[in-house]
Formats: sequence, structure tokens, C-alpha cells
Amino acid sequence: MYFSENSFGNSRGGRSQQPSYWQNSSSGIGGGYKSGFNSTKQNCGNSAPLLPISKDNYKPVASVKTRAQSEVDRWMADNDVTVNGDSVPCPVFEFEESTFPGVIVNLLLKHFQKPTPIQSITWPVALSGHDLISIAKTGSGKTLGFILPAIIHVKNQPKREMREGPLVVVLLPT
Repeated sequence: MYFSENSFGNSRGGRSQQPSYWQNSSSGIGGGYKSGFNSTKQNCGNSAPLLPISKDNYKPVASVKTRAQSEVDRWMADNDVTVNGDSVPCPVFEFEESTFPGVIVNLLLKHFQKPTPIQSITWPVALSGHDLISIAKTGSGKTLGFILPAIIHVKNQPKREMREGPLVVVLLPT
């Protein structure tokens, strides 16, 4: 399941209005964007700007870009995949389409024939810098679905000072 950066709530209707503590721009839990969560300045007494974060680490290969929507729709139906959100990237059907470095692709090919459905859809989404919620059965490949894009994301960031905060957050991976 995929939610774009600008979507809120869930398939059960979501929130019609944020609780007041989410709207408070100066204190309270939540805070989010309005409280400076998306700020490029530190708020801990140090006014030095933070380094920019590169979030878009995905450039689809030609076979993915030119894949017919009917083929994607058939694959999604065959694999019982449902996505929500805007501009969801097309899934990758082969490891070679993933845009991971060759050493990772070769390692995957030694142990597996092709990506699992959860990997096929989550890799392009996560590598594109979008937030992601994925739901799949145990043993479906969820861990590789999020950890490989996380590694690429961390690798592509500029070197940071210690204790500048996390580059990747994973909540309840299994």
C-alpha cells in the first residue's frame, strides 16, 4: 500500500481535521511540518544549516519506462497488489530493472530468481523518496523491500556530523 507525500488518513476515511496538538507550530507532540520538522535549520541552539537530503534515488530503466499500463495492471491483478497515491512508479519485474548497484543485483541473482511482488512495487517507490506503507505476509520479502532502498538512500547522502539525526526511520518492519 502506498501513500504519497501529500496524502493523509487511510482507506477508512482518515482524519477530517488534525488534532489541535498537530496544528501547534511551537510545541506539543506531533508538530510535523508547521513546527519546523521540514526545516533546514537546527532548532537545538545551533543555527548552522543542515545538509540537504537527496531523496530521489531512482531513475527507471527503459524497460520500466516503456512498460505498457495493461502489463502493469495484469501483473498487479496476478499478484494481488493494491496501491494508493499519486504518481506511483511502475513496478520492476527483474532485479536488473531495480537500478541497484551491480554488486547488489549479482548477489540477489545468486539467491533468487526475481523480486517478490512486495519488492517489485516498494523498491521504485522508496527509491523515489516517497513515504511508504507496505503490508504483506511473513516470508514475502518485506525486509529486502525496505532495507535495500534504505542502504542506497544512506549511501547517496553527503557525509554528516555525528548525532545530526536519523537518515532512515523504519517502524515495525515485521
